[in-house]
Amino acid sequence: MTDPKEAPREFLNEALSALERLDSDRTELGQLKQQTLSDERTLKELGSSCEKEKQQLINERRSSLKADFDKQLRSLDKELKTVSDKRKKARQKGVKSRIKDETAELRSQNVQKQKAIRELHTKSGLSRLSAGRLYYALFMPRGIGEWLIAALCFILLFIGLPALLYALLPGSGMLKHILIYAVIIVGIGGAYIHITNITKLKAPEAIREGRKLLDEIKRNERDIRKISRGIKRDNNDGVYDLGSFDDRLTELNGKHKELEVAMEQALLNFDKVTKCVLSDEVDAKYKTKLDELSEALKERKLSEDRKQAEISKEEQELLDYAKILGRDELNKKRLTELIGAFDKNEASTLSEAIDKIDKK
Repeated sequence: MTDPKEAPREFLNEALSALERLDSDRTELGQLKQQTLSDERTLKELGSSCEKEKQQLINERRSSLKADFDKQLRSLDKELKTVSDKRKKARQKGVKSRIKDETAELRSQNVQKQKAIRELHTKSGLSRLSAGRLYYALFMPRGIGEWLIAALCFILLFIGLPALLYALLPGSGMLKHILIYAVIIVGIGGAYIHITNITKLKAPEAIREGRKLLDEIKRNERDIRKISRGIKRDNNDGVYDLGSFDDRLTELNGKHKELEVAMEQALLNFDKVTKCVLSDEVDAKYKTKLDELSEALKERKLSEDRKQAEISKEEQELLDYAKILGRDELNKKRLTELIGAFDKNEASTLSEAIDKIDKK
């Protein structure tokens, strides 16, 4: 540092130069810090891109691997369903055939008994209609089923029919109701009595024998239903020759289980080995650029540290100038004015120059 008493102007020039160097270095440090922040963001973004690409690649490869196994499993499931459906149809066919065989005698008996009822009625001079089940349900009911049929018929005839006629026929009032019911009661009641007379009174033995045969038919039908239920509930499929289906289902289920185990092992191996290999491949792809950025960032931070050290040294030098000039004098404008005072020969010492500038 030049002696301010012997060479005040050179002293002021040195102070101005030191101040300008400090300002320049501070600006440069700011630029270095901005560049460092930019490089840090770039490095972070590149690292994020690397991780994102790794995760995307791993997910795609794993999904593709699983999709291949899922496709094979779906194919097996489809074949399993096809074979299972065929087995079900074959069993149903076997059940129907078995029911048909085991109830054939009872069905044959019912055909013969029904034929016997018709012949019995025909020989007795009765109409073939009287050999039907509706006749016996209405004129000689037995059992809940026939009583329900009879009740339903009477409800339709004595409630439904009057209501229908009342709606269709012109007129209204109580008299219309009375006339309709009178006609129906007389008509249907008379017909019921007439049919009773020409059947039950004309050939009572034939009617009773027909009733007996019909009861036997119903017992056979109950036995047929019982046999059918028993066969349907029988879980012993050995009688239906389903071995080929069972063998195929066992084979397919075995393949399905093996494929599930293979998929589980393949996915486990992927997570333990392939995943790491893929990750390393992507890391290798980004390594050069990441290393370059990391090294550049490291160098820039070293430059920051060096520049900060220079600034600290320059700030310390300015303190020495401040001790002589005072802190208020250490700015470019003030120092330039003081130097100008010496250039204009307006002062020969620092004190004179300061006084001269303060008086302006």
